[in-house]
Amino acid sequence: MKNKVCMAAALCAAIYGGTAAFAGELDDPTNAPAPATVDASQVPHTTAVASQAKPHYAPYSSAYGEEVVFDGSAAAPEEVKWFSGSMVGSWYDGFLRKGNGRATNLNQIWLTGEKTIDTTSKGFDVGGRVDALFGTTNAQCVDGGFDGKWGVSGDGYAASMYQAYAEVGVGKLSAKIGKFGTIIGYEPVDNVPCALNTHTYMYGHEPSAHTGVLFNYTPGDVLSFDFGMVSGFDNSFENYNGDSGFLFGVTLKPAENLSLNYSSGLMQRHNAEFAEFHYALSDMAFGLPNLNAYLQSITLESDLSDQLGVAVTTNYGSWQDRETKDEVYRQVGVAGYLFYKLTDKLDANLRYEYYTQRLVPGPRIEVDGKGRYHDLGFAFNYHPTQNIFVRPDARYDWVNEGEKDGGFTGAVAFGMTF
Repeated sequence: MKNKVCMAAALCAAIYGGTAAFAGELDDPTNAPAPATVDASQVPHTTAVASQAKPHYAPYSSAYGEEVVFDGSAAAPEEVKWFSGSMVGSWYDGFLRKGNGRATNLNQIWLTGEKTIDTTSKGFDVGGRVDALFGTTNAQCVDGGFDGKWGVSGDGYAASMYQAYAEVGVGKLSAKIGKFGTIIGYEPVDNVPCALNTHTYMYGHEPSAHTGVLFNYTPGDVLSFDFGMVSGFDNSFENYNGDSGFLFGVTLKPAENLSLNYSSGLMQRHNAEFAEFHYALSDMAFGLPNLNAYLQSITLESDLSDQLGVAVTTNYGSWQDRETKDEVYRQVGVAGYLFYKLTDKLDANLRYEYYTQRLVPGPRIEVDGKGRYHDLGFAFNYHPTQNIFVRPDARYDWVNEGEKDGGFTGAVAFGMTF
């Protein structure tokens, strides 16, 4: 990735199509044969220091927000935006379409208020960020506490305060305090920078956000560390069940065009029945006991040329019964991506994924539940202007668990940032 920094939330936009009962099921993995369209991934780090920028999801997607390159010597510019937003609408049909009604929906309205911190020229700075979301893809962001009071409507639409944190930076060390997007996983919650309209199965089995404190330490351009203490997965500020956990991540950039990231979470989870419903970490798991949960993702990204980029990401998770110490659940996934810039306004993106999950029989679980999923997707991203995109795509799924064994899905998304 280039030494860039994405300024404040350039998030996306689009066109409303009608409401649809299927839309909620499409984005809610508890109603689907597998949670292919539910997510979690983080919004990129916004600290105004080039070496602290996180890898982009699609290396060759158009820049949707104003970008500034720092050379380490010049003073950082004044903030350009304190408020930004986007809207994204889409049409879906095929295997992933569930329920009745029209296949058009409003995926996402995203509003961001932010003051980024600048530790390059100031040494010490204070900022913060708030992200408010509404739409069909935001059900995954609704946690069991703060957001849970707003609920999810019958047609799948939901509101979420996805992020709400203060940020403090001193030199090469910064800290987010509050609710922030997860560091685990590759694909982002934000619809705009995504290479395809649908998400991986891995994405649907990862958390969306955490509440607590997350530190970032970047000693140079090559290495960056994230670490912090949080109230589990997606528990917001209340944390009714008393969950706790630790996040750790490291990003290595040995070359300008190469990035390797490892991110993980180790959590103590209570009242797993609720956790299963919200996190959808397993669509096969019911009535699990209190757990120790480990989840990790490893991602390698590379720019092979000015036009071609590749990425490979993996996901591994394991649940352990805290009383018996027996493993009760395991998930493993891997996905490969190709990003190709056809013209300055048109990108072509390809993704293949293999994902498997299993309930491990034991004293508390009698069923040996297994699921294996393959999906292959292709999409064009067309940007007539910097702030508008049109993204048609097609996807085929092979599934050996559930009522259906696979099929095609077609989708078209429209977006605009402001």
